Order: sequence, then structure tokens, then C-alpha cells
Amino acid sequence: MKVTSKEGALDRALNVLEALVEPGDVTNLADIAARSRLPKPTVHRILQTLAARGYARHLGDGRYAPGTQILGLAGHLEESLDLAEVARPAMRVLQQLLPETVHFAVLRDHQAAYVEKLEGRRAFRMASRVGMLVPLHCTAIGKAALAFLSPEDRHARLGPQPFERRTPRTITTVYELEKELELIRSRGFAIDDQENEEDIRCVGAAVFDHRGQVTGGLSLSAAAFALPPDEANDLGPAVVASAAAVSLGLGARPEHLPAPFASAREHVTLPTLGELVARQAP
Repeated sequence: MKVTSKEGALDRALNVLEALVEPGDVTNLADIAARSRLPKPTVHRILQTLAARGYARHLGDGRYAPGTQILGLAGHLEESLDLAEVARPAMRVLQQLLPETVHFAVLRDHQAAYVEKLEGRRAFRMASRVGMLVPLHCTAIGKAALAFLSPEDRHARLGPQPFERRTPRTITTVYELEKELELIRSRGFAIDDQENEEDIRCVGAAVFDHRGQVTGGLSLSAAAFALPPDEANDLGPAVVASAAAVSLGLGARPEHLPAPFASAREHVTLPTLGELVARQAP
């Protein structure tokens, strides 16, 4: 049945645009039609309109690529987007599991910077603050982010060995760190077991942006006596689900997230967290 409504036309145009910007090589009309599940004539008409407005480029050999106007819109969005505001709902829900401190940080070259912090509800207070820079090799957020970076990017951000030893438990060599990062990739979350600060244990998971690239991470932090190792591991999937909710809020698509994140809603501990993840998904 032919769809003639404005809403149907808009849906078709957005399907084509999403297929055009999907990660991978520049593509042809048949590929875009297959991705968007639309007839080739329909896709061709939409591509002509997108090209006229600067959202697509016809490369002259039957292939199409995203246009520069998309980059302009993305730039405006990044300037106006309040990352802390996007992360806050998932952080609040996560804090229902344990009344401790929740952090959200973004990557800054060789470190991560806290952009939001929800203070714990116990008498114990952490010394962290918004704007504070923390190392990558010995924090839950840092290790979680490193695990999903490309090897080249990861090594560039880590710098030379040995890495700074912050406590007796700090990992200081690439060999040891890579073994742990492999485990993090398989389960989705990282644990800082008193590696950055003595008597502090944290559980963290990476956060991804609209391109599916690592942009930072989310963590739940507590005094070691209040968060035993077994409990930290049990909380891991909920931290992953929270990070997935933030990632989806930043525009990441479920199919572009690593397996532990894409299936996070199946492992959440709180119903409200599962609802948040589902609501954020496109």
C-alpha cells in the first residue's frame, strides 16, 4: 500500500538518511535501499533531495556519501548538548541500587574528566569533584573506556610504561592491563579494586556517542568495606545497563553497541532501569 501522509514521507526520508550515515564505506543506491527497506525509485528521489540540501553527496560513480550539512548539524548539537543532563536520569536510577557516589566522565586525551557527580547518601564522602581529571589505567571508568577503544587509540592514550603506580594494587604494565581489558570486553564492566585510591572500590562501564565511539564512562563508587568484591561483580550488569541508557540518549544505536551493552536490558536489576534503557532506544 502506498503511503501518502507527511508522516510516512518523513519516516522514509529518515530511514534513508540513517542508512546513508551507517558506519562503513560509502555505498550505492542498492545498498541504501536494502538498509532502509525501501524501493530503489523511492530511495533515489529522497537521495536527490538530500543532495540538494547538502545532506548527501553523489560521488559520480553510483555511490553516495553523507554531506557536509550533517557535520554542521552534529557540530551544533555537540555545542548545545548538556552531557550531564543526558546522563543524570540513569545515574539516579543506578544510585537506587547502592546509596553511594555515581560519576559520569568523558575522555580528555590521556585522562578522563568528571562532568557529573551524584554524591552518595552515606556519611562517607569521596574527594572527587566535577572537572577533576583522573587516570585511565587504574580507574573503573578509564579501564572500561580503554577496553573499547581501538588498539592504536588505546596505546596513544596510555603513553609509556610503566604506568603511574597510585596504590600497591595499580596495574603498571601493558601486558597485565591488556589481560584485564579482554575480560572487560567480554562482560561489559570494569572494576577498580583500590587501584586508584586505597580503600575505594568502583564499578564502571563505557559510554558511547552517536557514532558508536567511546566518549567516556559511568561508575558507581564506594568505600571498599561498603562494596565487597562479590557485590561489585553482581552490580556490574546494572552499571552496563545504565551506561547503555546514557549511550542511547547520546544517539548511539543499539546495533552499534558491543554485545554486553546491546543486551543490557535483559540483565538489569531495577525495573525502572530496564524501562529507561528501553525508552532511550530508537
